[in-house]
Amino acid sequence: MDFDVIVVGAGPGGTVAARDLARAGFKVGLFDVDSRETLSKTIMVDAEKDSFDAAGVPRPVPDEIPYLQSAVRFFSGRGKQVFHITREHPSYPIYLDKVVKRMLADAEKAGAKFFGGFRALSPVVAQGMVCGVIFQEREQKQEARARLVIDATGFNAALVRKLDPELGIEFEEKPSDIVVAENHFCEIDTKTAVRALKDGLHVDQEIWNTVGKFGPYSTQYAHLSLKDQRAYILVGRKANYGPPSPGEIIEQYQQKQGYFGKKVYGGKGSIRIRHSLDRLVADGFMVIGEAACMVIPAHGSGVSSAMIAGHLAAKTAIPALKNGALTTASLWPYAWEYQTKRGMILATYSAVRMMADGLSQDQMADMMESGVMSEDDVFSAFYPKVAAIAPGSIPKRVLGFIKHPDLIKPMIKMAKAVTAVTRHYPKYPKTYDPKAFSQWKDQNKIIFAPLTG
Repeated sequence: MDFDVIVVGAGPGGTVAARDLARAGFKVGLFDVDSRETLSKTIMVDAEKDSFDAAGVPRPVPDEIPYLQSAVRFFSGRGKQVFHITREHPSYPIYLDKVVKRMLADAEKAGAKFFGGFRALSPVVAQGMVCGVIFQEREQKQEARARLVIDATGFNAALVRKLDPELGIEFEEKPSDIVVAENHFCEIDTKTAVRALKDGLHVDQEIWNTVGKFGPYSTQYAHLSLKDQRAYILVGRKANYGPPSPGEIIEQYQQKQGYFGKKVYGGKGSIRIRHSLDRLVADGFMVIGEAACMVIPAHGSGVSSAMIAGHLAAKTAIPALKNGALTTASLWPYAWEYQTKRGMILATYSAVRMMADGLSQDQMADMMESGVMSEDDVFSAFYPKVAAIAPGSIPKRVLGFIKHPDLIKPMIKMAKAVTAVTRHYPKYPKTYDPKAFSQWKDQNKIIFAPLTG
């Protein structure tokens, strides 16, 4: 099998890249380990509304949106309500598999050819250039060749993690970067739900988000709708925190609330949460989405980042394919544009996440309850932009530090890292220069080193 481009992974990023490249007239093979019927995960995730426009993807239709919330309440790990956000939320909750299947249809309509049931085993490399992929298809191994290979395999990072280091991409993985998450969307017992509302166990149509109850970097995210007769619960926590598992926490929550009925949708999986890989391209190769660690730590979703990265990657690849040069230098504009914009913002989030992960559960609760963390801090984490400290929040933050001086040192480390990131990422080399990139990469490690552990 020969193609101009092989895209491995028919998720949000892979389908966007395949669509754009096929529209440009290239022969695109879009491969996925799942079949057309089982494509994507049956999970609900957040996706920024604006990211659909940025990637040229139609926004979700009502059938693709499981619920709408009127407000979001945040609680500390000790159960104290700290924020009540009523402004419009910047993201949609979406059924991931429904949206991905619609995006696959768009890619196929553009001319991309879909191959389901193909598990990527390794990249094919010749003379220092990626030129294909070896797949497992049922009992046989098959080799597909292409001028360009795009890894969009999500958490598995099936190709990029197997690249020879000589190709220039370092794939780092630490247990502390892995989050495990599970969600259930269920029917409800109406009478029991009404009683629960009267007893203050929830508020109709609201999201209740408890942060730090199961480890400092953990979330319990719940929604109840009498109108839709549905209840939702998501639990995410670091994989290295130990028991209880997200599934066990969900079971305990459902028993406490009492109104959860038959599960109608949901799933579980692992998420890699860290700043994006320093380098995103090699000769004949690009990596996008969660395979490149493009995930928002606040909610663990990489959907929006993947769509944007897929669109940017295709935009760079089209002229490179037309000119016949699929070198690192010709593909570098994608890396530069991503890293200096969205990559920078998500890297600041990574600094905040690393700081929070180093706190105790009590310290995390103290930070939320005392005013050291503000409502704007929380809201901005769901809408990618560099957080700014509102002048009006300063007095309350100062009082919080006076009451909890043990928070001063980690917050100073985090603030220094965030400031350094916002200054450093815009210096990402605009063109491929091995020496300049090596210096940039070394400095990036220096920035995050004080937050490690």
